[in-house]
Amino acid sequence: MNIREELKKLNAKILDNNDKLEVYFDKKTNFIKHKIELYNLNIGFNEENNCFIIDEHNKTEIENFISKISLRPLVIFDMDGVLIDTTNSFSVVTMMTYKHFTGGELSREEINSIKYKGGFNSDFDILMHKFKEQGFDVDFEEMAKYYLNLYFDGKGGLIDEEKIILTEDHVKELIKNYNLAVFTGRDTKSAMHTLKVWNITKYFYPIITFECVGWNNQKPDTKGVELIKEQSIADEIYYLGDTVDDASCARNAGVKGIGVLPPRDKSDKLKQRLLEEGDITVLNTTTDLKDFLQEYIKQKN
Repeated sequence: MNIREELKKLNAKILDNNDKLEVYFDKKTNFIKHKIELYNLNIGFNEENNCFIIDEHNKTEIENFISKISLRPLVIFDMDGVLIDTTNSFSVVTMMTYKHFTGGELSREEINSIKYKGGFNSDFDILMHKFKEQGFDVDFEEMAKYYLNLYFDGKGGLIDEEKIILTEDHVKELIKNYNLAVFTGRDTKSAMHTLKVWNITKYFYPIITFECVGWNNQKPDTKGVELIKEQSIADEIYYLGDTVDDASCARNAGVKGIGVLPPRDKSDKLKQRLLEEGDITVLNTTTDLKDFLQEYIKQKN
């Protein structure tokens, strides 16, 4: 293996320093650090110069390092309905919040029908849309505070009713061939809480949340995907999502969208909407991803 040539394929900048190499990855540095930590690799790092220190004589360790950071496909995961079953959390909180401020009922079917339209990726958007439609003047901040307190107050809430879809064992299988990232509309606190509960945080980098992109750049805006592109190394990118906005985001960002039917909605209507928005396929569940990608990449090559 020609170490220098392999590093150059990853757009690394290499400087000779006596019998060592200083290797620079610029915006990809934290991505490489994540790989080193995940696989417990013995690679030095110079904090002052923000570069990796490689001893060319340590062939075995270097070849292991190169194999772990080599070009491979990257899969971006949405969280809710994709990694996590939120049937008994978000939808319930949305219905409870609507009833609190209006005294009326909001069904799961109505929530789903609004999501089909696109542009309503956030439950806050859905609620404000319904309030306006029904003639209720509800203060956004008051609504958001009530909603979030029901969902996760920092200690618990309906967030505790969620279940894992893609277990750690499934994730371990995927990282053998793919790099994994997360792009979610959740706030950082609740996203990290949930990933930690199910012991899968360490497998994903980067993890892009609500705060990373800001209120005006939520999906279907592509800013989250662009941030992931800047911070990671990949020869091809797939984005797995369960909403119209996820599919639109993938298409507009120039990555391959893969739709998945969430536990809350396994309808043909959602499947057709996701395909209409450009997804290359729609899976029945996230655990079907490994087999699909294996066959898809095999046929493509």
